[in-house]
Amino acid sequence: MRHITPRFLRPHAITIVNALSEVDNVMQYKETIISHTKVEMKKYSRIQKTDTENNDDILVVIDLNDCDNHRYVPGHLYEGEGFTARKGDEVIFNGEKLNVQSVLEVNPFGIDVQILELTCQRSA
Repeated sequence: MRHITPRFLRPHAITIVNALSEVDNVMQYKETIISHTKVEMKKYSRIQKTDTENNDDILVVIDLNDCDNHRYVPGHLYEGEGFTARKGDEVIFNGEKLNVQSVLEVNPFGIDVQILELTCQRSA
């Protein structure tokens, strides 16, 4: 399959942690390691009359055509096979846990999702 973005622009590896279901009152999770991703920090401040709000968002870009044989399944169809990315899932990058705040599925050719953009924030 053809890559939408060149690999040298995606030098990072991440782990996506999907929450599955409870078994015997214990939450089950599935971890998927994905190589060739791009992780980039975005800093911005919002100044209001009453206070200043600083945010550090982390953008994770995944080319789904280059996912080491892992199959992406949209969040509303996910049942434990392949991997997905949903609001509230975790991404682990360089040992740091990040919470997924939003997921943007990009399909530039109008057929299948080609690129995932995950906006994350550091876990508290």
